[in-house]
Amino acid sequence: MTAVIPDEPGRLAAVTKAVAEAGSSFLAFGQFMGDDTGSRILTFKVRRLDETQVRQALAPVVEEILDLRTTG
Repeated sequence: MTAVIPDEPGRLAAVTKAVAEAGSSFLAFGQFMGDDTGSRILTFKVRRLDETQVRQALAPVVEEILDLRTTG
């Protein structure tokens, strides 16, 4: 998944909490500067969640989902 979050205290914690509360954990994670100084781009891979579950868990805590795919 690739998503945009605001660069503000606690937002990254909200993303990791949402993943944990959905019953998943991270397999890979990266954080990069966003298109402006007020945002960050997250790219990560989680396990045990399908695309719908990921969207439901993370839509409330990210500004935008840029890419979401599953492997099968």
